[in-house]
Amino acid sequence: MEEPNAAPLPSRLARLLSALFYGTCSFLIVLVNKALLTTYGLPMFTVLRKFTIPFTLLLEAIILGTQYSLNIILSVLAIVLGAFIAAGSDLTFNLEGYIFVFLNDIFTAANGVYTKQKMDPKVP
Repeated sequence: MEEPNAAPLPSRLARLLSALFYGTCSFLIVLVNKALLTTYGLPMFTVLRKFTIPFTLLLEAIILGTQYSLNIILSVLAIVLGAFIAAGSDLTFNLEGYIFVFLNDIFTAANGVYTKQKMDPKVP
């Protein structure tokens, strides 16, 4: 007998789409990393990879409704600023590489938020 407050089970289609989304994100992370590391310099790669953290915060705020304190937001901005300072001497510009890194950041953030949503029973 089901409990009256039990959450309804997701439909088979929802579970299939969920697994498909997770698998696609995981595959795209690997694919983009491979393409990126063969065509791009390490200093700017490091800088642009730091954008995974702000993207994750943004997606968690949008999808999970998480609110972060000003201290956390300033800390994340300090991490990104520090990475820019560290790679300041690398003057290469490769638009394709930048696009790949940002796509990788978005896929990584989406994967992390999705995993958090599925692993944490308190998250809607």
